[in-house]
Amino acid sequence: MSLTVVLLMDDLEEWSGTEVHLRRLVGRLDPAQITPVLAVLGRDGLAGEFTAATGAAVHGLNIQSTLSLEGARGAAAVARLLKQLSAGLLVTYHTAADLLGPVAGALAGVPVLSCRRDEGFTKKPVHVALQRPLNRLLTGMIVVSHKVRQAVRASEGYPSARCQVIWNGEDLDRFAPGPSGLRRELGIGPDVPLVASVSLLTPIKDHDTQLRAMELLAERMPDATLLIVGDGPERERLEALAAPLGQRVRFLGHRDDIPELLRGVDVLLQTSTSEGFSNTILQAMATALPVVVTAVGGNVELVSTKCGHLVDRRSPEEVARYLAQLLGSARARARMGTAGRARVEQYCSLPAMVERYTDAFQRGASHRFPGPSYP
Repeated sequence: MSLTVVLLMDDLEEWSGTEVHLRRLVGRLDPAQITPVLAVLGRDGLAGEFTAATGAAVHGLNIQSTLSLEGARGAAAVARLLKQLSAGLLVTYHTAADLLGPVAGALAGVPVLSCRRDEGFTKKPVHVALQRPLNRLLTGMIVVSHKVRQAVRASEGYPSARCQVIWNGEDLDRFAPGPSGLRRELGIGPDVPLVASVSLLTPIKDHDTQLRAMELLAERMPDATLLIVGDGPERERLEALAAPLGQRVRFLGHRDDIPELLRGVDVLLQTSTSEGFSNTILQAMATALPVVVTAVGGNVELVSTKCGHLVDRRSPEEVARYLAQLLGSARARARMGTAGRARVEQYCSLPAMVERYTDAFQRGASHRFPGPSYP
């Protein structure tokens, strides 16, 4: 009999890291083993798209506040949904779900796993203080990297022995080396050194460091160009900050052709100040693209010195130096790109990730959690 797993998240309003991860995972679970159902506490504007992409039902609960009586109502609503669906497991994602999920699971008599995908930067001190006792109700945690496991241990005191590390996986056929029409589309010549940054435009991604690095890089490579891909609350401010750089920095907004975009550039740049396990870095490495990224979170586990450069947070001088090295050597880029592709083939295929989550869900439902961490 298939195990019904309810995946509880705060919002389903934009295609950021967790939402993309769930779309990939849920759409590939074997229905003979796992029947996934998504429950959304707050905004659920992408519910229709999610169901169309995955085939999974989405239940909107319309809970706008967690730290109030409405939060208690939300926990009760989740518990009712678990009973209604005869769910065998509840899995929580993000702050509000992490707080309400353990209570709902206890009310419904259903085991609960918390899935942690970042180092906890969204959790305020009040959330952490409340989370600590609630964590005692958990069967365990799935964490996206060893660094995230360490962060949960440090902030919430959660035992590392009750965590299972599962790296993200990617569609290695979709994200693979190949030709691209990007430069032709943008009117950029084949010899122009081209860097891409792909992420939401939010403070945690620290695009200021990227812009300062491009200023410094101009002294050595005046035609080097940065493509900033994505949208978000920082866009207007960043566009004003980048104005003196002219066409050397281009804001492309949201794009649906990320594989082709990555194939058309020379280096991926990411300067996040905190990171769980970056899908974007994984995708770039899958397309045989060398990376320059901050030494935070899961980046230090995925990116070896053979396939990219790790830099300190908020260090534009270091970023500019490594970009110059890579952009100036096609041989180094090819060597690192080949090594990156080999690394994700070894550790980060999508089928392997789905298999590991299937096993973790089954273990959680039968109180045999955790299984082996990987890698």
